[in-house]
Amino acid sequence: MIRFLWLGIQLFALIVVAVWLSDHPGKVTIAWQRYLIETSVGALIVLVVALMGLFVLANRLLSDLLRLPQRWSRHRDAVTSRRGRKALTGGLVAVASGDPAAAQRLARQSEATLVDPVLSHLLTAEALILSGENDSAESQFEMLLGREDTRVIGHRGLIEVAMARGDWARAYSRARQARAVMPKSPWLALLLIDLAARVGDLAEARATLDNAIKNRILPPAETRWRQTALLTAFAKQELGEGDSKKALATAEKVLETEPGFVPAATLAAELHHRNDRLKSAERVVERAWSLMPHPQLIATWHRIAPAADMASVARWMKRLVDAKPDNPDAKLAYAASAIDARLWEDARQILQSAVTEGSSNVSSRAFRLLGRLEQEEKGNLSAAIAWYQKADSDPAGATGWTCHACRHEMAEWHEICPACGAFGEVQAPDQARREPPRSQHPISLPGIGMPVTPNLAGQGL
Repeated sequence: MIRFLWLGIQLFALIVVAVWLSDHPGKVTIAWQRYLIETSVGALIVLVVALMGLFVLANRLLSDLLRLPQRWSRHRDAVTSRRGRKALTGGLVAVASGDPAAAQRLARQSEATLVDPVLSHLLTAEALILSGENDSAESQFEMLLGREDTRVIGHRGLIEVAMARGDWARAYSRARQARAVMPKSPWLALLLIDLAARVGDLAEARATLDNAIKNRILPPAETRWRQTALLTAFAKQELGEGDSKKALATAEKVLETEPGFVPAATLAAELHHRNDRLKSAERVVERAWSLMPHPQLIATWHRIAPAADMASVARWMKRLVDAKPDNPDAKLAYAASAIDARLWEDARQILQSAVTEGSSNVSSRAFRLLGRLEQEEKGNLSAAIAWYQKADSDPAGATGWTCHACRHEMAEWHEICPACGAFGEVQAPDQARREPPRSQHPISLPGIGMPVTPNLAGQGL
């Protein structure tokens, strides 16, 4: 609106000037050497304006002609750049689809056509990792360390290469170097904790975790279970070093926030029992059992039982059944103790209930105990053999722990999964099935390229 108003004012002013000139035509005389030029003021103004217009037009045409080579160069660069970006996009798609040959070919094409081939180095590195050429990929990522804007990608890539080799010590070293560039990166904090625990540097893992909590780098959901696993690993390490007092204090610190964490509960109960504090051991197991009934707690409960006689041991084991009447593992443990105490009817009743209500694994263990019951109560060897033949699996093969990250099953709890190297992901099977997946494990390094497949060969796992 203002532009139209201004244009109207300009036109009005032009009309006023034209009318005034027509009312006051005047004359202009120009004497130049032997020439005498006479004209009106209006005609002179029109002539001057026309000459100025011609001059501007000629100047623009000349300028366009002079800039034509530059424009052609820009057009050629734009076409080349489009071709390079297209090759780069195609290469990333090839990496995502697992085609290393196409990815490397398109990476070379993008590197040859892009003015700044920094992303081509990344694409080449990812293609080389996909092909298993980790040494060549490492050199590509090292090129990215020299630039401020790509240093983060370079560090992540070098960590990725080391993890792809299964070289956890080098990956840990690379991650510590990257911390100087990315001190407040959540994914790096998680990775440092996991790798430090992986290489046995629990003190550094704990310091990194404490720093992440203090500076609010990690959300509480990411710190709580890692802290629990890390402190439990500390307690195990302290016990292995012969400092049982310190190990007990660390385990009890875990139980203050996670009283149902079975590995810490069993460790604390065993240490209390070793120090003749039966009541303390009893309270630890009973509280953990009420929150997380697990076969490992049953074994610990049996080990701390007062060994007066078999009948008292059976009554001791029955307390777990009374606390969790529907737990099949507790029923079988009590049935075994009842057979030891020659409480035949109690054992038979419990075992028949376990066979009726239990899973195939529970039933197989119950069949074996029924065979033992027939053999020890009645001396009926043929009936015992029939029960043994009916049992289709060994109860010793039952797994008590499952990795939440890779679903690998194991008999003992480990702070680091022996199969995938995930830290703090080993849980009771029911818990692992019930809980939703946590955030993506750092070993996959989301955002760089293809997930890392750790090489566990020769790592003692």
